[in-house]
Amino acid sequence: MRNAGRAGRKTNPAGDRYTVSLDLRETPWWPQLCTTAREVGIRFGLGSKVVGTPHITLYGPFTLRAGVSPGRVRAGIAAAAKGHDSLEFAISGWKRLKSRGLSEVIAHDVIASPGFADFYCAIVRELSGLTVTHKWQDRHPDPGYLHISVILGLYYQARVEDIWQALIGDAGIAPLVLTANASNVSLKGTFRTWIFDLSRQRWLHRYSGETLSVTPGKCEEKCGGTNSGTREAGQ
Repeated sequence: MRNAGRAGRKTNPAGDRYTVSLDLRETPWWPQLCTTAREVGIRFGLGSKVVGTPHITLYGPFTLRAGVSPGRVRAGIAAAAKGHDSLEFAISGWKRLKSRGLSEVIAHDVIASPGFADFYCAIVRELSGLTVTHKWQDRHPDPGYLHISVILGLYYQARVEDIWQALIGDAGIAPLVLTANASNVSLKGTFRTWIFDLSRQRWLHRYSGETLSVTPGKCEEKCGGTNSGTREAGQ
């Protein structure tokens, strides 16, 4: 017998939420990202606010404009990707960010190479006419805002300040400082995720016959150990 709930579920691409990100799971320093995030969560008792799959958000979350299909968004991403076989950047230490709401984010700072900055701006240009974005940075793109979120949703100013000072102090947790590159760009929807491989200039579907070598995506699955409080996020 078919599962009635599953069989009856219908997707509505126009109402789905999507995010475009640089997927970091295939990189050699992915375990370092996971370990550092876990250390921060444990040190400050913030397990429920640790980002479960570190990534660099490029655009979104967003919904599609009327008449626009996910295929047109994928075509826009592919157009922006022409001439880029990987994206180079530096991870240069801790960064503290404040959203336009009340919350703050603690992240790894990302310094984009000129090629990465060009790609980022091209993504915004290609997608802005196809989508309704829910993030103010997409309307005022700045490569200087790029980052890898570690902790999200910090609301109490005094607590945030205490965490920040402890993190950057002499007894704090050493940040990642390295030069890096990555070549997988993800388009994550409510029910499906696609990966664009810059090195091959082609789309891979995570749930089709051709998949990435890293299917489990969260830090506890890739790096060992457990961290049941981790969360996915579009920050």
